[in-house]
Formats: sequence, C-alpha cells, structure tokens
Amino acid sequence: MALPNAYPFEIQDDTKIIRSVREAPRAHYLFEIESFALLKSSISHAGATYLESTEFEAANYKWVLVIYPNGNQDDDGAEDHISLYLKLIDQLGHGYSVNAAIKFCIYDYNRNTYLIIHSLAEQRYNVMEKQKGIARALPLSDFTSSSNGFIKRDRCKFGIEVFVADTTIARTAICSTLKERTNSVYTWPMNGFQRSQMLNTLTNSPGKGAIGNWRFTQEDGDWSITAISHFFSSLWISLT
Repeated sequence: MALPNAYPFEIQDDTKIIRSVREAPRAHYLFEIESFALLKSSISHAGATYLESTEFEAANYKWVLVIYPNGNQDDDGAEDHISLYLKLIDQLGHGYSVNAAIKFCIYDYNRNTYLIIHSLAEQRYNVMEKQKGIARALPLSDFTSSSNGFIKRDRCKFGIEVFVADTTIARTAICSTLKERTNSVYTWPMNGFQRSQMLNTLTNSPGKGAIGNWRFTQEDGDWSITAISHFFSSLWISLT
C-alpha cells in the first residue's frame, strides 16, 4: 500500500511494477522448467495452483521461489498472468521481521537477456506473512508469445535477487549550536609583566616558572584559568 504524498513535489508510487532488461542475471537463484505446458497440466490435475522451487539460501535466509503459471486469482484477481512470489522458509519469532528488496527475472532465449520485474517497495516478512511477491508480474499472452522469447521449445527460466535490509540501528550524530551568551568576557589586568609584580599573584613552580590560577562561575558551570610564566620570558594560558 502506497503512503499518501504530503509534499508539493511528485513522489513515485513505490508499489508500481517496474520492468527492465539486462544481459547478466545477477540472480541469487535460477530455476529452469523443462516443460511449461506439462507443468500447467500437472498442477491442474493435482488441484493445485502453484509450483514451489527447491530451497535456496540468500542473504543468510532460506527461501523458495513460488510460481503461479495461471496467475494467483486470490491476489489482485491476477488470472491470465504469471504470478511470482518469494517465500521465506526460516521461522521468525513473534515481533521479529525481515525487510527484503526482491527482483524477479525471466530469461529471454531469443535475445540472451533477462526481463527484470520488481517494485520499489521493500517487502516485510514476519511470522504471519511469509510469502511476498508480484501477482501481475507478466500477462500470460506476453509470456507465451514466441516473439518475446520467454519460452523456447517449451522451456522457461526464472530467477530472483534478494537483498535483505540491515536491521542494525544506525549511528546517530547531532549537530547543535551554542546559545548566545552574555557577560562571558572576563578580564584580568597583568600590566607591566615583570618578575617583581608577577610574584605577587603567581606561585613559583620549580622547573616551570611561575603558575597562577583563578576560578569563576558561569551559567554552564565553574571555570578556571591558569597562567604559566616560563622563566618570565613567555606566558601560557589555559581555560578549563
């Protein structure tokens, strides 16, 4: 279900079916059917409506590809279509979910390419929903047309890509600015920087020269300023 667009600019419907063509399958699993006509007949005689592939592993989970050769009429009234689904085999605990981006592909024997079928929306699997996919993946008339090349001598090949989203909580950084401060300027006059005057306010520290420390309170806590006169030839100041 697509979320409503609350913005003044266009947002693409992530439930829309997207079809594209590529040469390399880049699939996690390929499933070839030797006789599509016999498959349809066998499914019909068995009183079933779909075929499940052998089990395969992708993204650290176990899956099966589910094919409805006559369409899944219980999903969007998809009769006269090829319906393709990905079923999760692993058992999920209550409250746990798996978000996966799925791409189905169908091999074109005429052009040696793959038709890629997917939607922009991620599919969420949980303990109640273990099967997700596309009910109207391709009209049967297009799939069986010899000019399209999806069936060659009654053979056909399907594939699937699975990308599971990382559920790890992302690191978060916050950019903040300091509020404007008032009365944040403090002045300590140190006129005539000479040894005789410095000794009145600074205490001698062997090997370092003379050290002085003053403390003051600001809105955000207590602060201190330290001044170090290195043999009275230079001055180092630290604010903490």
